[in-house]
Amino acid sequence: MKYFYLFILLFYFSSSFSQFEVIIETEETPFYYMYDPLRIIETNNGNLFISQKNSPDRVLRLYKIDNNGEVLLTSILDSSNFTSNNNVQSSPFQDDHILIMGQDKIYSNNPCFIELDENLEILEKNILPFPMANQDSINSLNFISFMLNKDGNLTFNTKVSYENYSTSGSMLYEIDILTKDTLKTTTLPLHTSDLSLSDIIQMDNYKYYLLSDTGLDYYIIKLEENVSDINFTYLNSIVMEDMDGIIYPNGVKRRAKILTDSTFIVSFLMNRFFDGSYPHSDDFCLASIILDTNFNVLNVNHSFDDDNNDVRNCINRNLDFTDKNNIFQVGVTNIDSMLFANAKGANAIMINIMDGELNLKSQHFYGYDGISCYEAADMLATQDGGCAVASVRYIYENSVLIYGSILLSIDLHLLKVNEYGTLTPVDNEKEIENSSMKLAYCYPNPAKDFFYVRYGAHLKNVSIELFDISGKKVLYRNLNKSLSKIDIQNFNSGNYIYNILSDNKIIEKGKIIVE
Repeated sequence: MKYFYLFILLFYFSSSFSQFEVIIETEETPFYYMYDPLRIIETNNGNLFISQKNSPDRVLRLYKIDNNGEVLLTSILDSSNFTSNNNVQSSPFQDDHILIMGQDKIYSNNPCFIELDENLEILEKNILPFPMANQDSINSLNFISFMLNKDGNLTFNTKVSYENYSTSGSMLYEIDILTKDTLKTTTLPLHTSDLSLSDIIQMDNYKYYLLSDTGLDYYIIKLEENVSDINFTYLNSIVMEDMDGIIYPNGVKRRAKILTDSTFIVSFLMNRFFDGSYPHSDDFCLASIILDTNFNVLNVNHSFDDDNNDVRNCINRNLDFTDKNNIFQVGVTNIDSMLFANAKGANAIMINIMDGELNLKSQHFYGYDGISCYEAADMLATQDGGCAVASVRYIYENSVLIYGSILLSIDLHLLKVNEYGTLTPVDNEKEIENSSMKLAYCYPNPAKDFFYVRYGAHLKNVSIELFDISGKKVLYRNLNKSLSKIDIQNFNSGNYIYNILSDNKIIEKGKIIVE
């Protein structure tokens, strides 16, 4: 295993706060994105861990990362008698441990979880029995995630396969946090033939709120104390009415996060309607909505582009926060219309920061270099107020049109930003210029007939100016859309210099080649 550090930028606000951006070369191939190739975990003592699921054998490789972005150690989890879809979280049992959830291969595919210490050594494997009432009809039961419930115990969300895997559903396990004994199991009635859960929260009213994650039937499920009394609310009906779009099944998980005692945020990938008609298959965007406990819509946010150059959420977690007035939302730019596909060409990681009412505070882009294609896999808001993002970086022979192009390399990209979404304080422009962070960029490059300017949607009075090699200004244009198309059909081939300005101040500059 080789580690190549593209660059590391550090600035300390305190002994525990740092920012960095690193590339980790890997000889293995991360699994296709819709199957969670990467997970990022922060333990309670502040350590970062990366879990990488590899193709084709699906083994898990684990990395321990220090606060400088360096890999301290790596380990491959023995999966000979255990399988996991990369369902990894920090352990609730001890601050510096992690928990890997899945199912046991030897013991009848029962649900189990494995606890690892800070040195990535297996400490304990816990295999839980099927619930007796359902045992005859259950073929396998797989732990997906857990949460600490209001009683101080653990509630595990599971995926259940019944009767020769013809149908599946979900079940909740409540486990004693001290003894690890099963206290209660709750089987959710199947509202569809294939219902599984992407997230689970418990509000102060002690009711569970669960998000379904299968097919086109996206539901928010309110689970009353009486299990037979379950409120299924069709999430798409809320989105269609209040956001003029639908949730799109592009491998992105629906996620929920508690905002206040009586409100929560749901984040998802959205596809826009045109004049109330069927949604346009190329119009994806990051979207989020604030709901109260009765599913009333309080606030909405989405980021549409007018051209066919869309954005997509981070695949696993895509919205998180430790400060409710500083909400991180992560995605990637320049995606394709195909249901399960990577970027069309070179793209960027996009980090949005919103306030508690989902108003956009800032938008920054990372990694765009004209050749790299990023698939943001997982993100989390860190304890120090920042945000960490784990992505897979692909480099193709043809970075403008990757379909049919030869894949040259696959690496891991790890990014840790501060509370402002940057690698350095916002008033330190010199250091910011040395990172891959951009407030705006131009693509494709080289360009023919046209190119796009993408800039942070929070910026005001944005314009672009273009100069030929003699220094003559050949174009000046005010931009009123955060993704603007620039026509260059009448330009001669050659090199040009561009400046992108906001309020008459240059925010980005560079060279673009016109073919």
